[in-house]
Amino acid sequence: MKGKRSAFALFFVLAWIKCVLFNGFLLDASHDTSQFFLNFVMILSRFPFYIGFLGLFFCLIFLFRGRTKAWIGWGLLAVLSAIVVGDLWYFRGFETLPSLHVLQQSGNLQDLGGSIRSMARPWDLLLIFDVMIIPILLWMRPTWFQEEARSWRAFSCWLIVCLLCTSAIPALKTYTPLRDYWAMYSTIDSGGTSYNLSPIGYHILDAIVTAKEGETLTLNASEKEEIKDWYAQKETNLEEASRAPFGQFRGYNLLLLQVESLEAFVWGQSVEGQAITPTLNEMKQHSYWFPRFYEQVGEGTTSDAEFTANTGVYPLQKSSVFVRFPMHHYPSLPKWFEEGGYSSISLHPDKGTYWNWKTAHQSLGYHTRIDSLDIGEAERIGMGISDQAFLQEVSQTLAKQPQPFASFAVTLTSHAPFDLDEKYRSMRLPAQLDQHRMGGYFQSMHYVDAQIGQLLASFRENNLLDRTVVVVYGDHEGIHKYYDDEVATTPLSGNWWRENHKRVPFLIYHPSLSNKEISIHGGQVDILPTLAHLFGLPASPLSQATLGRNLFTTADDFAVLRNGDVVGNLPNERERWAKQGPLYADWLIRSNTLLP
Repeated sequence: MKGKRSAFALFFVLAWIKCVLFNGFLLDASHDTSQFFLNFVMILSRFPFYIGFLGLFFCLIFLFRGRTKAWIGWGLLAVLSAIVVGDLWYFRGFETLPSLHVLQQSGNLQDLGGSIRSMARPWDLLLIFDVMIIPILLWMRPTWFQEEARSWRAFSCWLIVCLLCTSAIPALKTYTPLRDYWAMYSTIDSGGTSYNLSPIGYHILDAIVTAKEGETLTLNASEKEEIKDWYAQKETNLEEASRAPFGQFRGYNLLLLQVESLEAFVWGQSVEGQAITPTLNEMKQHSYWFPRFYEQVGEGTTSDAEFTANTGVYPLQKSSVFVRFPMHHYPSLPKWFEEGGYSSISLHPDKGTYWNWKTAHQSLGYHTRIDSLDIGEAERIGMGISDQAFLQEVSQTLAKQPQPFASFAVTLTSHAPFDLDEKYRSMRLPAQLDQHRMGGYFQSMHYVDAQIGQLLASFRENNLLDRTVVVVYGDHEGIHKYYDDEVATTPLSGNWWRENHKRVPFLIYHPSLSNKEISIHGGQVDILPTLAHLFGLPASPLSQATLGRNLFTTADDFAVLRNGDVVGNLPNERERWAKQGPLYADWLIRSNTLLP
């Protein structure tokens, strides 16, 4: 057998199997177990594309001789393994594959070690098993590949074949179903692109798209007309009577509070006779509250929620607005409220460089921006200042803020991986549940809920509560986003905790309100227009630039999710209109043309 083995064939086959495994993980609903055999059959029809992209990667082996070929092949396989493992962990956290723009977000990795490690699953070892075993086999078989020669001819032939396979993709419009054809040309549906073209193909396409995008998009006349027509239809379907009086809280203070990983399924629920969110339950009795409200974040996760809630604009299709375009011009909550005579302030329990939020908030118009460095020494939990210490700071700071004020703050302690220290766990749960990820999530939500209760009590002591509207919403899913595979193993009876369907709480609280449910479907993009109605803010170029709806007056019952699905009740024609919103927002952000 000496001299008969082909290093290229060995590593190409191993790479192809690795890609099948990887895409099998993506096909699985929890991205936890690989649907290998189903994926194997489905990917056979895409095999020419895999030959093209994987061949481009591994044909370098032909440029070396002897056992060096095997070690070069092993190195390339190790690089591919690192790519697919990183892609898989990223996909579990963000529901998309990473783009080159992620390199701009590397500063966010600080204090995220626990969250990153929690994305790993035992089955992931299958993606690196070959990389671990091949050095041992090469050491045990010193004659393997010893007589393989360098072959420029083989390299050239494979390079031509690979270029033909990849360059032929645009001509093969009928090769795959319509949805997959769209994915071939789009890095927005990154999972579909990886499935069609291999993970290497996705990253090559992403690099090409990123290079073509540059920093600022230029819209042509046709695209501008499309967007103009979309805006013209936005306010054409209104209710005859508003669900809340216009200007009901004109002149009142505002605190917009974004709660980390707060999902709707815990709202109003109890475990072992203990309410998970007793404060939010009580607040609901004096609130406008929205049970059909959805997250709309992308790769920017928390920063996307901040951006969308503060601007009424969908986030970017790729990466984070705060990272890529922090200084573009946006309609925003502080700018709009400033026109009504408000002061503005935003507060974070982390550093201003996290998601580049402090720079971005300056662009949004917040005159005062306070981060963890400004706060100084304080109790820390996980990624930043504890919710208890931070919300105390929020209360003390707002007590000195010129009124009326529009303020924004985010909590952080309830960030994944939901492993709150024992001294902060106040729910009495059975040991098996308390040690489960779901039990940790309940404890985290219960903790932040208690701190919100302390914040309201502090407002009352400082005579702020009666003059302040407190708005609470969740930034994105928590346990169902990052650990959906673990949810099914929760040692708890019932089904209320099994699904969440992207819902997050949204409530507008003031002691003078009574319990009023607003049942229309909505999302984070609708927060700013809805608040502007309650605070009596007049129409302006800022309001005309938002893509969200006033949930008190609109008759359009829908929310557009990140994956393009529309939830709610819309006629087909209106649904097609709604789906264009996120795309047009992406164009407007990148072209910096949201405001005149």
